[in-house]
Amino acid sequence: NLAGFKGPFRPTQLDEASFGYFSYPVADVPAVLNRYDNALVFLDTQIGRIVDTLRDSGELDDTLFVVTSDHGEMFDGELRVTHGRSLEEVEARVPLFLRLPGKLLPGDEDIPVSHLDILPTMLDLLGLPPHPSFQGASFLNPAEHRRNRVGIFATMQGARSIDALICWPWKFWRDVLEETVGF
Repeated sequence: NLAGFKGPFRPTQLDEASFGYFSYPVADVPAVLNRYDNALVFLDTQIGRIVDTLRDSGELDDTLFVVTSDHGEMFDGELRVTHGRSLEEVEARVPLFLRLPGKLLPGDEDIPVSHLDILPTMLDLLGLPPHPSFQGASFLNPAEHRRNRVGIFATMQGARSIDALICWPWKFWRDVLEETVGF
């Protein structure tokens, strides 16, 4: 809840009668983009507050940070406007940020991982074994993760029902309701 947070980006006014996250008029895209960007500013501010509190208490360098998202948004050049309704890259690829001083060096890795891999990775960072029932695997060693990864399964259920298997750089998907498939 942004609870009165205004944010720097304008306009943000939408026609509430015609707006819904699953469908809205293309004319509302600028306001939706600004609301999204304002939400990111709000989130960044809240993370900053946590960092400041941990720094002030001397616990910042002993804290494992993990920041990710459940899905992206469909703000692409074709002005398709949707919210969590596809497994296309703009919605399926999400940020994943980990920070633990002394254990992780700053850097970027461009390897596909699943949210199922996050908890095993956290335990690996902390020197703890994964639970035998975990389906994911630690990605601390990207080369090993690439070698051992068979594929990543993704699914979306709700307004649509789509399943995908990602064997990077390939993705096979099947829309169950529309009975279509694609690569």
